[in-house]
Amino acid sequence: MKHLKVWHKLALMGAVFIFPFAVVTYKMVSSVNTLGAEFARREMLGLEYYTPLLKLLQDLQQHRGTDDESRNACGSEFRAAHESN
Repeated sequence: MKHLKVWHKLALMGAVFIFPFAVVTYKMVSSVNTLGAEFARREMLGLEYYTPLLKLLQDLQQHRGTDDESRNACGSEFRAAHESN
């Protein structure tokens, strides 16, 4: 190492530090591509559940509204019957 010129030493140090960076960058880019395809596949699978779940949510909201109306109607009839006695 003592017989190398300064620019040789700097080039060697640069290569030593750039090699791991290049490996990590390559791994990251390849995993992003893989994850992107996997994410898209899972997103399509999730969309299959969307329409039935939306219908279920709408039915539940409608049921909640009709259930509250029937409870209020029954409650007022019950109160009216007991208040008159």
